[in-house]
Amino acid sequence: MGPLLIILTLMLLVGLGLPLGWLTRPARALLPRLRPAPPPAPTGPPIERLAANLRRLDGELRQYAVAGPLPGKRTRMTAAQQAYEDLLVQACHALEVDQHLSGLRGPQRTREVHRIEAALAAAGLSIAAAAR
Repeated sequence: MGPLLIILTLMLLVGLGLPLGWLTRPARALLPRLRPAPPPAPTGPPIERLAANLRRLDGELRQYAVAGPLPGKRTRMTAAQQAYEDLLVQACHALEVDQHLSGLRGPQRTREVHRIEAALAAAGLSIAAAAR
C-alpha cells in the first residue's frame, strides 16, 4: 500500500500544479551516466567503398601492365597508381594499419605498397593485388 500512496500523493501534487523539479533533478543528473557514449563518427568514406575503388583501380593497373601501346598510357598509369596509393592510405587510416608511403620513391615505395596490401589483407581487406 506504501507505493500506491506515494503515487497518489505525487499525482495530487501535480494536479494542484505544484513544481516538482526537485524530484526529477537527481534522475536527470544520473541519466547521462547511464547512457552509453555514442560511437565516434567515421571520418572518411565507408570501408566498402574504399575496397571497391581499390579493386577497380587494381584491375585497371593490371590491364595497363599487359596492354600494348596506348595513347596516354603513361599518364593513365601514373594517375591510377597515385589514386590507388591515396586509397591505400585512406584504408590504412580506416583500419588503423601503419603506413609510411610519404617520402618514399622507386623500389622502396613499391615494397611499402606491397607491405600495406598484405597488412590490409591481414586486417580483412583483400584487394587481390598480390600477383601484381
